[in-house]
Amino acid sequence: MSGSPSPDTDRRIIVDHVNHTAGLTAADLRTTAPVAAGLPLANMLDAWPARVARIAAASFSIDIDLGDAKPVGVLALARTSLGPGDMVAWSAGTLRGGNDLWQGPAVAGARTGIGFHMALAPAGLVARHLRMTVITAPASQHVDIGLIWIGPGDRPEANMAYGWRLEMEDARRIAVAEASGAEWVDRGPKRRSLVFDFSMTAGDRQAAIDRLFDRGLTRPVLCVPAPLGDWPREGMIGRIAAHGGFVRTDPLFHSTSLTIRELL
Repeated sequence: MSGSPSPDTDRRIIVDHVNHTAGLTAADLRTTAPVAAGLPLANMLDAWPARVARIAAASFSIDIDLGDAKPVGVLALARTSLGPGDMVAWSAGTLRGGNDLWQGPAVAGARTGIGFHMALAPAGLVARHLRMTVITAPASQHVDIGLIWIGPGDRPEANMAYGWRLEMEDARRIAVAEASGAEWVDRGPKRRSLVFDFSMTAGDRQAAIDRLFDRGLTRPVLCVPAPLGDWPREGMIGRIAAHGGFVRTDPLFHSTSLTIRELL
C-alpha cells in the first residue's frame, strides 16, 4: 500500500512478553464460520490450559478487536492443526474487517505436528482491528487453534549477543511384559525447548531481569530465534522454565542463560 511502513527485515531474535489478546474476551472475536460445540473461539485466549478452538470449515476469517490501537509487530498461532500447505493471511484496518492499514500476504509453512505459525507485520504498524484468514490445502473438515498471539515483537537491544540451541523433550515411557516380552509405549507429550546464552552490558542487566526473567515466569513468552529463517520449527510460545543466574565475565559484561519451554 502506498504510504504504509516497509516490511520488517530485522533479523534479531524475537523474545516477546506482551500479548495484546491476553485481556480479551469472547466478545472481541468474531467469525461467520461454524465453531464446534465445547471448543469455542475463546479457547484461543487461554494460554495455560491445553484446550483449542475448533472452526468447522476449510476456509474462514476471524476478526479481532484489541479494544484500542496498539503496536503490532508479530502475529502467531500455537497448537494448531495447520500443515505445510495451509495458508494464513493477516490484515489490519481502522474498522472491523478492513485492510486500509495493512494487507499481509498469505503465508504457509507450518510443520505438521508442531503447529506453530507466524507472520511479521510492517514496521511501525499500530492497529485496533485485525483479521486473520485461513485457507487449508487440501481442504480440511476443521481447523484447531490453541493460542493466538498479537504483540509488538519485542527484541533484545543491539548490544545483547546470544547463542541458542533447540532441544526436544521426549516423555515416552515403555513398559515390557515379563512373560511375552511385548512392549507398550505411552507416547506422552513431546515438548520443544530453546536454551539461550546471553551476553550483555552491565547497564542492560536490570532490563534483562525485568523483560527476560520476571515477566516470563508469570506469563507466556513468544520466542523466535531467527524470524527470517526456519521459524516453523524453531519458533514457539512457552514459558521461562530455567534461569542460569548472572555471571560477571569482565568489568563491562554479564552473561546468563535461559530455557524457554514450549506450552502444550
